[in-house]
Parts: sequence; C-alpha cells; structure tokens
Amino acid sequence: MLSKLLISLVFVLTSCTNQKIASSNQGNPIQQNNIMINYEAHSRVVYENITLSEQKMTLRLDRNNARSKSYPLSAKEWEHLMELVSKVNLLDLSRLNPPTSKRLYDGAAHAKLTITSGINKYNTRSFDHGYPPHQINDLVHYIQTLKNQKTD
Repeated sequence: MLSKLLISLVFVLTSCTNQKIASSNQGNPIQQNNIMINYEAHSRVVYENITLSEQKMTLRLDRNNARSKSYPLSAKEWEHLMELVSKVNLLDLSRLNPPTSKRLYDGAAHAKLTITSGINKYNTRSFDHGYPPHQINDLVHYIQTLKNQKTD
C-alpha cells in the first residue's frame, strides 16, 4: 500500500514539474533535444540551404547537393541559437507576415524558416531573403552570421 502511495506521489510531482517547464516556454512546445533548424533561400539563380543541429551546420549551395559541406557548431553557438528560438512563438510561425514582397517580382529570393522539434515541424510562409518578419529577424540574421563566419 505504501509503495503504491509513493509511486502515485512521484507521478504527481513529475507531472507538475513537466507542466511548469511547458508553461515557462512562452507558447513554445519545444524540446531542448532533437531540434533542427532549416533556413532555405532560392530563386532562379540562388540556392542556399542551411541546416543546423546541436553538433553541426550543413550548408548546401546547389539543388542537387553536389556542393554540400558541414561545419561544427560550438556549444556556445548552439546555446545562442536556442536562446533566439525560445523567443519565437513557434505556434504562430506559419502566420507571420513578411514585411516586403520583392520575391514576387524577382527582386529577392524566396526564403523559408523551418524549426523541427521532435516530430513537430513549424514553418514560416515564404518571405524575402534578407528581409525576414521582425519576430524571427534576430534568429535569421544569426543563422546568416554563422554561415558567413564558417565559410570565410
């Protein structure tokens, strides 16, 4: 009887702790492990696909992956990415309005941000490469900064 009571108590305490973690994430149903971030920009002549995971960044500069290269990510870089992701409401990601529409007349490449957490994928609408919605501006610019630092 006492063992059943202890098991029930542990179950209740664990459940409360998980609820506190979920509510402190500001609407982000994100799991800190198994996260992948993908930024893709493309037009008729431009193709750039950046995939970031905890250990590495993979950069593809052509559609058939002939020019693909991976670069290690430091713990500090990943931590900063997770800090920026935590500031984004993932549930609203697909509803963000792009601030410009140059991509509609070939004035900019189409860009898209996808954040995968476990089995859940959160996508933005297409926006102009270089002009992300302000809610993801810091995250997108940091991804571009990492790309530029690693490829120089």
